Amino acid sequence: MKSKISNFITALKAEHIKKRGTGMYYNSAVMGVISPILFFIVLLIESTDEIKAELPFNYYLKFIENALQPFAYFFFPLLIIITVSRITQLDHKNGGWQLMETQPIHKFSIYFSKFCTVLIANVISIVFFIFFSVLCAWLLNSFVTAPKMAVMELPLLEIIHITTRLFVASLLITVIQFVISVLISSFIWSVLIGFFGLLLTLFLKPFDLVPVWYPYEILSKIAVNHKGSDLGYWFTFTEYISVTLSIILLYTGFQWYRHKTLKLAFNSGSKISK
Repeated sequence: MKSKISNFITALKAEHIKKRGTGMYYNSAVMGVISPILFFIVLLIESTDEIKAELPFNYYLKFIENALQPFAYFFFPLLIIITVSRITQLDHKNGGWQLMETQPIHKFSIYFSKFCTVLIANVISIVFFIFFSVLCAWLLNSFVTAPKMAVMELPLLEIIHITTRLFVASLLITVIQFVISVLISSFIWSVLIGFFGLLLTLFLKPFDLVPVWYPYEILSKIAVNHKGSDLGYWFTFTEYISVTLSIILLYTGFQWYRHKTLKLAFNSGSKISK
């Protein structure tokens, strides 16, 4: 077990070395701050006297929830599509997949070190989104008078709740895009497939034809159901769907990559490779 962990850490370090100069994590941070900044500018322009509100509400949480819609609907899934395609393309372009397999590194470490790098990029984007939402809300209070009913305490528990739900809801999109990008060597095709999946949500949404298990719909529901489950659970059932399907697809994608063909991946008589 110790050697496997060491093997994985080595592969993860190699991924961070290869991504130097790509600005991948910087892009994650930038995509995370766009929505809060845009919402801050809109409120600054539209608000003349004070932010109107009738019922008591948390000032910072309200800002995060309002800025969440463009982030969850567009900027965050767009980041996932681009990030996954770029990180897999680094090795597709230079024959890195074949080169790594000649090294004393398990295929498990190669595959999942890349996937973990993508997850790190997702976390960075979410953290920057939350941080800049709080920062912009604080700055807005200097220009626009907050309503008397606003609670100015920082809602740490609610922030952790939204952060974890965003991460869990984004897993299915990340896994699908990752599996596709590993199997398809073309950067353009993997990006086009991701864009098509994203745009399909916009076309089907007005007709109420988007299934609950659709990955982009699962993520967008975070912007609609701010509080989570109506029954008081930490996650909604769609987020459980995201985790379940992600595990199944990630396992399928790894076996496919490991054995090179889908037929051999689930053939019990095939030769097992590390």
